[in-house]
Amino acid sequence: MRRGLIFLLILSLQFAAPTSAFDGKRKGFVIGVGLGFTPFARWSATYMGSHFHDDNAGLVEDLIIGYGLDERNLLTLEANLTAHGSEHFDRRVAQGFAGLSWYHYYGVQGRSFFSVAGMGLYRLVTIMFGDIYICINCPDTSPPFDNATGIGYLLGGGYEFARHIQVALYLAGGKPSERGQHYGSTHVAITLTAIAF
Repeated sequence: MRRGLIFLLILSLQFAAPTSAFDGKRKGFVIGVGLGFTPFARWSATYMGSHFHDDNAGLVEDLIIGYGLDERNLLTLEANLTAHGSEHFDRRVAQGFAGLSWYHYYGVQGRSFFSVAGMGLYRLVTIMFGDIYICINCPDTSPPFDNATGIGYLLGGGYEFARHIQVALYLAGGKPSERGQHYGSTHVAITLTAIAF
């Protein structure tokens, strides 16, 4: 996956001519970072006849790099990731989308609604603190998912209320799997994003 993302990053940089980078127009190279909150992040699975799930809130980060095709359309590589606690594990859970996204702006810079749609990968991992692993209410002592990956999507929209600053609502999800176990994963993210173009 890393090699693919690096290839796409290099490819997007090839499209960005030096004269089109950071000239105040959406056409050309764009890069952005956003921070926010996820009021709802869920993963679920059925294991040995028992259903497990976590529904939690957490922090979210959104990273964007890509190319503006014109003043209304951006094609980007995007990572929309969240981390939160778990009801079942003594580890934090990180889940999120990474892939290609298309942004469409409906108005002029600084006062425009926009929509976004993306396809890529959705990952679900656990982050362990130290070497301790405890599974609460699990059917056995096997470790939780540590790198479940599958096809993912990103949908959303928002409003650019100032030049280079926008607020967005995203819905991301997918069906990651690992070692034959399939998970349903979804998160809703609200972000404040700064985009340089």
